[in-house]
Amino acid sequence: MGPDGVEFVEGTQFRGHDGLVERVAEAYGLFVASGEYHVTHDNHVTVHDDVVKFTIQLTYAKGPRTGEVAWAARVFLVLDGSGRILQDYHLTVQPLPEA
Repeated sequence: MGPDGVEFVEGTQFRGHDGLVERVAEAYGLFVASGEYHVTHDNHVTVHDDVVKFTIQLTYAKGPRTGEVAWAARVFLVLDGSGRILQDYHLTVQPLPEA
């Protein structure tokens, strides 16, 4: 992500490298470090000019639902002329189940 890049997730904005590092560390701590989930994707990437679209997922890492999708979001990236991310939008398509 470029220094002026911004990520939009669930109504929250994360700006620049520092904001993104903080956001990724928090998400990792909540979902992956616990061993409950793996971050996966659906193997479908679409590119059109400076826009990239794909789906990210949290899949269960253990238990009877191992490998099943627990959460999913469509990601839309808008790139600059150098291929750096200017804007990163995560739109939830499958929310996490209630705990």
